[in-house]
Amino acid sequence: MVLELDIAPALPSRPQQGRGSAQLNRAVFSLGFANSATGCSKAGIARIGPNLVVSAIVHWITVYLDRAVRELKRAGRNMSDPLCGSRPLSWEHINLTGIYTWDSEQPSPGIASWLGYGVPHNVPAPFDLSVRFRTALFPSARSNFSYCIDKRSALHFIVYTKELLASRSTQKGNKMHTSRRALLKGLAAMPALLAATYSPFPAFAQEGGGGDHAALRVAMAKPAGSLDPHKYIGLWSVQDLIYEPLIRYGHGGKMEPALATEWALEDGGKLFRLKLRQNVTFQDGTPWDAKAMTWNLDRWIGKDAHNWMNASRLFDGHTIVDDHTVEIRFKEPVLGLLYEFSYVRPSRFLSPSSVDGDGNYQKPIGTGPWMEESASNASSTFMRYDGYWGERPAFEHIDLMVLPDSRSRMAALRAGEIDLIGGDFLAPIKATEAKTLQDAGLPVAIEIGTMTMVLGFNPDRNEALKDRKVREAIDIGFDRSAISQVLFHGMAEPAANLFPSTVPLSGKRFEIATRNVERAASLLEEAGWVGSGVREKDGKKLAIELVVSEEAMAGSRALGEILQAQLGEVGIGITIRSVDHASRHSDIPARKFDMALFYTLGAPYEPFGTLIGMLLSTFNNGVDGKLAIDAANLDPLLLAAASASEDQVEAATQAVYDWLHDNVALLPLFYAPVIWAHTDRVSGFKAPATEYDLPFEHVVLGS
Repeated sequence: MVLELDIAPALPSRPQQGRGSAQLNRAVFSLGFANSATGCSKAGIARIGPNLVVSAIVHWITVYLDRAVRELKRAGRNMSDPLCGSRPLSWEHINLTGIYTWDSEQPSPGIASWLGYGVPHNVPAPFDLSVRFRTALFPSARSNFSYCIDKRSALHFIVYTKELLASRSTQKGNKMHTSRRALLKGLAAMPALLAATYSPFPAFAQEGGGGDHAALRVAMAKPAGSLDPHKYIGLWSVQDLIYEPLIRYGHGGKMEPALATEWALEDGGKLFRLKLRQNVTFQDGTPWDAKAMTWNLDRWIGKDAHNWMNASRLFDGHTIVDDHTVEIRFKEPVLGLLYEFSYVRPSRFLSPSSVDGDGNYQKPIGTGPWMEESASNASSTFMRYDGYWGERPAFEHIDLMVLPDSRSRMAALRAGEIDLIGGDFLAPIKATEAKTLQDAGLPVAIEIGTMTMVLGFNPDRNEALKDRKVREAIDIGFDRSAISQVLFHGMAEPAANLFPSTVPLSGKRFEIATRNVERAASLLEEAGWVGSGVREKDGKKLAIELVVSEEAMAGSRALGEILQAQLGEVGIGITIRSVDHASRHSDIPARKFDMALFYTLGAPYEPFGTLIGMLLSTFNNGVDGKLAIDAANLDPLLLAAASASEDQVEAATQAVYDWLHDNVALLPLFYAPVIWAHTDRVSGFKAPATEYDLPFEHVVLGS
């Protein structure tokens, strides 16, 4: 069967009179599908840029065919079902071939011409653009085929100009090539918005209903990626669905039994004895026992790539005492050992059958309550593991839908297309968005979490920042309280400490810096920076580049603009460089910034995850980068804290905090709020203990 979509833009050659810009931002098109065997009509009229339509429709069709396959599997369709023809269903049977051709030989007017700026005068003649979608989903055309679309449906949506302009397509000759990045990022709003209006598979629009067989539909900003728990690739909260720790980090930092029921530290803290939970199996039936535990340990512990953890760096061997007792030996006592064994990675447990004969990871199989059913760049689906040892989830499936754009997530939640959004690492919600959702009557959960938003300095790149007086002037040159109210609606608490009090060993509380323009100006003059406007010293302007990333930190661009304006009033010229996630991951570790915005790692990694990973100069922490570097003065304090005994660790960590504060080495800005939102279909929701968890435990789904 071939589904054929014809799109024939018929844009006027000049702007229509009497239409405002708001109307020009609205696009309407109809689409139809052709099936020669059943006589469905084919039709399609579009009034929007063709590259946008093609990418959006292809992604939309892909999402819904993916849903169709999953839903038919759940319904138990088999080879004898006329809907399936003679072949069983699987995603592999779907083959997408798109043909994108310009009939006009004139150049494309470009995406920008179609979005928000009116219709240009020099639009080429209308052209035809066809997309052919081949699939073995319905391998035989039958007269009683019930999913044929024989009607047109107008699809209305608002074009979010700013987001869509970030989508780029390249034109070569008379062909238009649409990248996967453009398809998933720039056009992310389309699937949710189209689905709310019209779907060729209407049964999937409100997937699952309520009760035991329901599906919790959750948005995520990017695909889950590789879920190998011993690598640093996939989304933490997705891995948390499958894999479990020995000890779980609970609310308030309470350590709770998980795959271990008892534990004890012996031999002065150098021997860790664990009793493993009995009658537990991996999702493939493999027993959870001492052999499976040590097999997992051998994949990561003691290896260089994981030596940022004290447990790995100080590992000295393990012993199987019996089937459910293991001893782990260390060269010296390990500070924060229980916390380290609660991490999502690398200290969680994979079934030994998840790898091939050479030990290479193949598929995600853990002991957790959820099994991966399918995964693609558009979505991931998880089925409840009914053999789970713990409390059985109240619903059968979790569907994770990829919606990279925050506006599309908001629209999908309000339309009831998804049930849950939130979490800084899953689908972050800005404070302004949370307020909008609250005003719309949707339930929003807001708590002060364990992460801090920090402004980091790089004095090695900008000489002015080597002067403590300049850093102090920056610290008191902006108003944390006002920014909290204006930008975060009071949801983010102004910070003076590197960690909020919700983090263990977070230290004594420092006084929050208040804005003092006169004092900031005086400090700059003492440092030799004088003049009106942007200050100068020795003929050089006080110019500082601030790197922000909306993808890495939602709302960072707006925060940067406020810092730019307020610091400009004291004579500091701030230039903002906004980068995407990939660029940030290369620029920040390479120290290609003067100042940059960071998040601390948050529980359960604190305090030593941030102290060692983001401050110790000799430790390679990959893409996270460094908040501050001072090998001569800061490193000895960090190493002393990391090796301190239990009765000395509080004083040792306080010495680190005092040095950072006294030297204005970095600027804590705000304690980041934990924000989640859901529909009324969800009841019993409770925010997770960490930003690395996906909260489903108490959720019950209505119809």
